[in-house]
Amino acid sequence: MMKKSLLALAVAALSANAFAIDVDYTVTPLVPNRIPNELTFSNTITTNDALTWELGTDIASSETRYIRISLNNGNLFSAAPTLAIDGTAFSTIVAGGANESYVVFEVTGATLTSSDDVVLTLGNLILTSKADVTAAFSVYGQAQSAVEGNDSYKLYSKAAAPYIVFVPGLIAGTDAAATTQKIIDVAATPTATKFTNSTTSATIGGTSRGIRVALNETLQKYDTASSVVLSDLTGTASKVVVTGDFSAAKTAAGAFDLSKVELNGVPATAVTEKTATFDFDGTTELGSSSSYDELEYSVDGTTVIVPATYTAELKVGAASGSSLANTTISLGKVGELAKNGSTAYVDLALNPAGAFANYIRITNKTNVTGNVYLTLFNDAGKSVSFPLSAIEGQSASLEAQASTAQIIIGQVYAAAQATDPTFAVAQGRNKLRLVVDGEFAGSNEDISGISVQSYSVAKDGNSFNTF
Repeated sequence: MMKKSLLALAVAALSANAFAIDVDYTVTPLVPNRIPNELTFSNTITTNDALTWELGTDIASSETRYIRISLNNGNLFSAAPTLAIDGTAFSTIVAGGANESYVVFEVTGATLTSSDDVVLTLGNLILTSKADVTAAFSVYGQAQSAVEGNDSYKLYSKAAAPYIVFVPGLIAGTDAAATTQKIIDVAATPTATKFTNSTTSATIGGTSRGIRVALNETLQKYDTASSVVLSDLTGTASKVVVTGDFSAAKTAAGAFDLSKVELNGVPATAVTEKTATFDFDGTTELGSSSSYDELEYSVDGTTVIVPATYTAELKVGAASGSSLANTTISLGKVGELAKNGSTAYVDLALNPAGAFANYIRITNKTNVTGNVYLTLFNDAGKSVSFPLSAIEGQSASLEAQASTAQIIIGQVYAAAQATDPTFAVAQGRNKLRLVVDGEFAGSNEDISGISVQSYSVAKDGNSFNTF
């Protein structure tokens, strides 16, 4: 007979690829059958699994003993189970059995030792609910005590332990360690159109950080001879949708390029300004126990990369027998892309030809000298980017703790038109908006290293306003 310590190792090793699991209550760790919570409940367990205990007491051939095995929670034996001890069958059932939650076998006419294996072979079960199923083992000297389950007359007992456990079957989420990546390069030309080191692709969240959708270990169906596969829970027509900003994932012609957004090297099936969608058929898991599938975002190098937070969800399609069918599962935050400097916004800049003269003043609030870049938007959404030095009288960089001289908005507008002669205020919407980036970071994420003061003076000199 195999030693119990070796048997325990064998059971643990086999559980990784076994279908039905014969549960041996004499070994550690105990390996019960695992049924995913997500499967639609069935009150019938189709099984011929074997449950094994040690006899726990010696029995002489002249003695008669009674073995009681009890199920919990009102669960029933659909058919009467069978019993063997050290290979010898004992078929006399004194009480219980089919359609009962317990069974009592008579054991007589054999010399048995306490270390002998007692094997109960099941013939299907009837469950009352989606709750763990346990089995308890006891040996009695009297039939009546065994039928009653009287604890006072037990010669040996083994407390109830799991035969079936219900567990979460789906592992679905993102890497909680994903952090903000300050890699949108404000020094790119035009500003913020590439990532740092002049690269045009980034792994959102970082290396080996991303998305995981997988099966939770080895799982059985309600027919314990059948193992669960991922598509049993998710179906074969699900989708992973990532929300963020993909407005720079474009072809030279300006259309969205599916190949520029990839999950584990597989291109998206649809890309919009704010979403990327990937088909998920449940045949291949995303990620592993040690890593997550990476989300790769490539840009065209000319469109401004918008800072954004990226989150993902699994949209489960039709999945027969799964409670997840046609639901949406939030996977969490994949990552966040931010600029590698500081940014300030002027949401209202006046018409350069209007009645009021509009001025700005830019301040570097850090102890580091760095270049400054501006992006000017008209009210129709068209933009143009240029360095501070493109403005008459200004240098490219701004010293630590320094500020520019006041800059009239007309000078900013002139620099924009010199960079792109087609740029102009929008017809009927003649105001502007300004984004200013500095190659210097603030002291933390909540404190910017750059600020812009905006103010206006009436052309007759009689009024002054800041905004």
